[in-house]
Amino acid sequence: MQDSSSDDELFGVGLGDLSVAVDDDSAADVAEPSAAELETFRAVELACLEGRRIDTEAGAALSIASGWYAKIGEGAYGAVIQDALLKVVIERPPLKVSAIADRCQALMTRRGGQARARAELTAAGAACLRLYQQANYSGPLPSDETLKLVEGYAPKLLDVGGDAPSPFVTAPGALTLALALLEAAETGAASWWLVRAKTLHARCLVTGSHRVCGTFIESVNKHAAAARTWLAGASNDTRALLELEIGLAEHFLDEPGRGRAQFREAASIASLNLTLEGSMGKRTKFQVDSKPQLRIAETTTAEGTTPTAPVPESSELNEDSVLLEDVAFDDQRRRANVKDARRAALTSCVALALCLDVKNTNPDDGLTNDQMRPYVAFALASPVDWLVHSAALLQRCRIEAHSVYSADRAALQLEVLANQHVSQKPGDASPQDRMQFASCVDYPSRWELDGEVAHAMASLGAFVSAAERFKRIHEWDLVIELYAAAGRREDALEVLNRELEQKPDHPRLLCALGDLRDDATLHERAWTKSECRDWRAARSLARRHMNKGRWSEACAWYDETVLTQCLFLKFSELQLRVDGVGATSRHRDAVDAVARESTRLVWEPRQFRDGVRATQVKIRPQASQSWFDLGCCRMRLADVSDEKAQLGKAARAFSRCVQHEPDCGDAWANLAACRLRSGQAAMAKNALDRAVATRPEDWRLWENLSRCCCMLRRTQEAMVAINRLLDLSMVSKRPVGAILDVILRVMELVDEESDESFNSQRCKEVLDELCLRLDTEAPAGADRASATLWSALAERAEDVVTCRVRRAKAVRAYLNAEGLEREEKLLEGLSNAALALSKSMDGATAKERASTALLLRSVAARVNAATCEWAAKEERVVSINGAADGLEAAA
Repeated sequence: MQDSSSDDELFGVGLGDLSVAVDDDSAADVAEPSAAELETFRAVELACLEGRRIDTEAGAALSIASGWYAKIGEGAYGAVIQDALLKVVIERPPLKVSAIADRCQALMTRRGGQARARAELTAAGAACLRLYQQANYSGPLPSDETLKLVEGYAPKLLDVGGDAPSPFVTAPGALTLALALLEAAETGAASWWLVRAKTLHARCLVTGSHRVCGTFIESVNKHAAAARTWLAGASNDTRALLELEIGLAEHFLDEPGRGRAQFREAASIASLNLTLEGSMGKRTKFQVDSKPQLRIAETTTAEGTTPTAPVPESSELNEDSVLLEDVAFDDQRRRANVKDARRAALTSCVALALCLDVKNTNPDDGLTNDQMRPYVAFALASPVDWLVHSAALLQRCRIEAHSVYSADRAALQLEVLANQHVSQKPGDASPQDRMQFASCVDYPSRWELDGEVAHAMASLGAFVSAAERFKRIHEWDLVIELYAAAGRREDALEVLNRELEQKPDHPRLLCALGDLRDDATLHERAWTKSECRDWRAARSLARRHMNKGRWSEACAWYDETVLTQCLFLKFSELQLRVDGVGATSRHRDAVDAVARESTRLVWEPRQFRDGVRATQVKIRPQASQSWFDLGCCRMRLADVSDEKAQLGKAARAFSRCVQHEPDCGDAWANLAACRLRSGQAAMAKNALDRAVATRPEDWRLWENLSRCCCMLRRTQEAMVAINRLLDLSMVSKRPVGAILDVILRVMELVDEESDESFNSQRCKEVLDELCLRLDTEAPAGADRASATLWSALAERAEDVVTCRVRRAKAVRAYLNAEGLEREEKLLEGLSNAALALSKSMDGATAKERASTALLLRSVAARVNAATCEWAAKEERVVSINGAADGLEAAA
């Protein structure tokens, strides 16, 4: 007989030796139920599966199972579990899964082994599964007396291939019993319950490696097919619920498509056409004009008033926030009313599933959040179910956490949702009411939600509150970091010393102690104790070298840091090959090998949970920072040796950084700098486009973008960048002359590409507008660059008066330039500008000619007084004085 860590023993829930006796009683001699009684009982089973109240009575043959279902509907799971009939299965918890299966099979044999026995085993399994789901997902926590009924079952009974359940699972024995009882029943309603049980089992495991998830999905698909067959002839809404649950199972198991086909099938079966549409509306308090906003268009017509139900408290936005609570659409159209509350809840579940599909199939950025927001708002519009509303609020929190205007509301709302797991206030929904659609929405476990709350609080600077949350899930290294960040060094040391007493050589704890004491030897010890696998130790040592300017040593340690972190990515790439066409046994063996190596690299199992989930690999945020620091060190090395090779390595590092953190503007900017220095202007422009999108107020990025566009001869884009630089001139305090070369190059490009085409004519129009803006907004500087700019603008003047004004500004800029008498180029530019001004006096008034003549006299005097050796000085003085004489004569 295999031990409890065997995959076959768990997934098959092996029936063992059917001759094993668990009781001396003989099978009860009771007639099997008739076809009519089975059909009536099917309605009872469906009502329990859908979370509806059970008001149907089955025949005498099924009275026990029917009574258990009635107790399940009332939330009395303990009453079912402690029934005398199940005593032989529940009492004296065995140490092996096969022993539990043997007990279930023996009980089934005692009860006749036919429809009646299967119905009773299914009802018992459903009670255990509901107990587990309430304790870990829907809340509130069951009573201690109920939990004690299943406390003797070791969590290791849920191990799969060495993958253990989370240490924070409550009532793991309930899930163990549910799996055994339902596998023994196997057919009929048990197949749908097994879809739920297998999904919950996979979700409770710490890592969820590919091999484990692959086995689970095979089992889920088998039971899903049986459930579809059993539901033939059921209502469309019931069949849609099953498809939703199958889709969510694929989502949790990271199957290709992640449930997309099932989500759409559920919407089709339920005749729900929920599509995005645009409508005019306002999103902020101070918005004057309506703008196009996304919302859900539904074809359902209004039918009376939708009933309401108790739902979690919704936190309000801060008074200082500029956002409205909801988008105010001009047509004021709302979600259609539906008399049937269950139909309304199903519609909300489908909307949230489609929202999840948008998240799964799009990049993690602001546009995706904007596309998800209408689905969430649609689900929140009808508060008809506690957990469905909770799931919608949770999804809204995840979206709002990215906005500075709503991040505080998101953190407060997350805390409300987490607290409802462990307590029930007056007015809250009952446990059984919360369970109605618990399997139809993506709602996290209690420990996962605690982690989300902690991260949200930490992002707002509430470090102590975040640390208290992390304590609940034993993230001790983060608790220590947060206490240190909050200035509570003593608390951090207390936690650290307590944990080091139990685990003196734990690498993460040694790193935390090294950070607190600023001791490099502790980081080196952590690296050694981890057998050169702990990335945090390598990162700490790399930063030490980086801060001291030892770039080569820093790069070596950062290479170790990203190597340990990127085994996760290697796993993901191999998984993609396995899921695709042409997968071989070699690829599958490689996946398992990398998964094992990755498991050895991560010292806290729960940190690995998000690291090796098939194709959706999530690395801790420090990974992007490690790549960024590595790129910076490589750029420093490029200044002293092997520039081409180091710039290439730096560019690769910044590329990996933006893969993990697409909104990191500094990484995009540095990537562009590496590309520019390597002569890759086109790739540099692509990076700069992303950089200015993330940091539109950084004038340096716009200046680099304008130069890059000139190199690529993209004239219109260069002028857009110049206009943006003028917008930011008050912030940058940077003179226009700093981008003189860019402006002159743009003018050259426009002249070179001049023809009768539309684009050419449009470029000329944009350039004329830019010149007019420079004429009115650019300060009259006192340097050569400003003078050159005014001269160039004068060349493009549309009329002689504008030309004359601009040339006068150029002359005055030269006259005020520092070091005029000592630099030959300044004197030459001044004389040229003065002579050009004298030639632009056609149509000038006598007063203008006289004032210009005086200006030319001062120019001639300054040139004549120059101390530098300039061969053409006397000639230019004579020419300027002659021009002044001519103007005076004409005046």
